[in-house]
Amino acid sequence: LNYVASEDIHIYSIDEAFLDITHYLKYYGLNEKELAIKILNDIYHETKITATCGIGENMFLAKVALDCLAKHSENNIAYLNQELFHKYIWDIKPLTEIWGIGKNIEKRLKKMNIHTLRDLAHTSLEKLEKEFGIIGKELYEHAHGIDDSIVSEVRNYKPQAKSFGYGQVLFSDYNYHDLYTILLEYIDEIATELVLKKLTCKLISLGIGYSKEVGGGFHRQMTLPIKTNSRTVLRKAFHKLYYDNVQDLPIRRLDIRVGKLDKEDFVQTDLFDKNSKKEHDLFKAIGEIKNKYGKSAINMAISYTDKATKIKRDSLIGGHNAE
Repeated sequence: LNYVASEDIHIYSIDEAFLDITHYLKYYGLNEKELAIKILNDIYHETKITATCGIGENMFLAKVALDCLAKHSENNIAYLNQELFHKYIWDIKPLTEIWGIGKNIEKRLKKMNIHTLRDLAHTSLEKLEKEFGIIGKELYEHAHGIDDSIVSEVRNYKPQAKSFGYGQVLFSDYNYHDLYTILLEYIDEIATELVLKKLTCKLISLGIGYSKEVGGGFHRQMTLPIKTNSRTVLRKAFHKLYYDNVQDLPIRRLDIRVGKLDKEDFVQTDLFDKNSKKEHDLFKAIGEIKNKYGKSAINMAISYTDKATKIKRDSLIGGHNAE
């Protein structure tokens, strides 16, 4: 947070994060590598931990640069563009070295006589989608060094302070149906925050990371027909985004976000529920109670179900038990 705004950081795991530095280079008067060196030096001085950095034109290239090259470079920094990607990454074996390809996907690719990203890039999109569904398109694009997921649109994405969300590396693998419980918990938290801050949103996004054994994941977004802070509307929208995109595979990471925030007004913020003021007042009251007595002071009934995580999350501080 010393170098970029929180909105331009995507926490990937306990020890990895993505930073969109596109609009900060001119401000600091540095190029990508110079800024990376400065950040890594600060990390070392503050923590005595030697960090590594992958730089790329999108999230995928940055992650592959980190995983496959940075740890072997002299200054712990590696950079990938399309040309360097083809030169250094296309023929790497095994394919499990590549972000998003787990053992299960690698086995299925081998059956198709695909052993490298070069092989994958020369396989038709139609054939991959037939075998892998939605993941097939992602595999095809990654083989060509392309990443169009929301947080990865480094060149086209214009960072905005007007967005927020929640994300979690799950305590264990979740299946397609159980994960929906956690999604609902997050929607409740977002609705509460929107109402309390007197804001509405017009954009939602969903990010899924499948387990290491499966590999892969995605980020998708949806523009809402009207601006809203209604839990009912948000649940309907996220429900569609979820069931249109999530596959029934083991899942280890969930991220949801709302954007295009605006000041709240009551010129019918909810076309689907004309009685939304009652719901609005309820979530305002919940938010006020949480602010006064703590975030664990009140929970929705869903948080007491077996697969929910909010109560456990609230008991943790910095990833450790609060006791």
